[in-house]
Amino acid sequence: MTQEESGNGNNGTVNSDVTLTTADRFGNENSAYSLDGNSDEYIEIPWSSQLAFGLPPQTGNTLF
Repeated sequence: MTQEESGNGNNGTVNSDVTLTTADRFGNENSAYSLDGNSDEYIEIPWSSQLAFGLPPQTGNTLF
C-alpha cells in the first residue's frame, strides 16, 4: 500500500511488481515508485470526493 502525505487517507494499492526503487525529488533513496509505462504497472487509488475533479471519470499522471 502507498501512503500519501496530506493525511487525507487517499492511499493507493500497488498492482504488479512495482517497488520503491528510485530516489524521490529530494534524493531520498528507495522513496519513489518507478513505473516502466506498461499497462500492467499501476497504483490504484480508491474513489474519494476529495479527488473528484469532474465527470466523467478521469486519468491523472504525476511526474516530478
